[in-house]
Amino acid sequence: MGENGLFKTTLFGGFNKKDVLKYLEGVKAANAKEIKEISEKLNDEIEKNIDLVNRNDTLKQQTEKLEAQLADAQEKQKDIENELQAAQEQAQAAGAKSEQLAADYASLETVCKELKKTFQALKTENETIKNTILNLPFVQERIAALQAENQTLKEDAQSDDREQFAQLEKELDLVINRLDKLNAEEAEA
Repeated sequence: MGENGLFKTTLFGGFNKKDVLKYLEGVKAANAKEIKEISEKLNDEIEKNIDLVNRNDTLKQQTEKLEAQLADAQEKQKDIENELQAAQEQAQAAGAKSEQLAADYASLETVCKELKKTFQALKTENETIKNTILNLPFVQERIAALQAENQTLKEDAQSDDREQFAQLEKELDLVINRLDKLNAEEAEA
C-alpha cells in the first residue's frame, strides 16, 4: 500500500491502477447498495404517505358526513323543542279552559238545582191550588191552563238542563282527552 494506506504506489509516482479501480468499484457498489436501501425506504415512505393521504381523505369524508348528521340532529332537536314549547302552551291553555269549564259546569249545576227547586215549588203550589179550587167550574179552566203552562215550563227546563249538561260533558271529555294526549306525549319525550 502507498503512503495514504489505500493504494499501492507505482514506480513513476502514481498509484496502482488496479487498486484504484478496485477501490472505485467498491465505492460504487457501496453507493449503489446505499442508494437501493434509501430508494426502498423512500418507496416505503411514499406508500405510507399515500396510505395516510387516502386515510385522511376517508376521515375528511366521514367528518363531513358526521357534521351533516350533527346539523340534521341539531335541526331536529330545535324542531322538537319548538313542538314541545307549543305543546306546553297548549297544555296551559287547555288547563285554563278546563278550569273555566269546571266553573261553568258548577254554575250550571247550581242553576239546574235552583230550577228544580222552583219547579218543585210550582208543582207543590199547583197541587195546593188544584185541591183548593178543584170544585169551582170557572177555576177548573184556569187550572187546566196553568197545568199546561207548568208542563211546558217543566219540559223546557229539563230540555235546557239536559242540553247544557250534555254540551258540558262533551267539552270536558275533549279537554280530558287533550290533556291525556299531552301527558302521554310529554312522557314519551
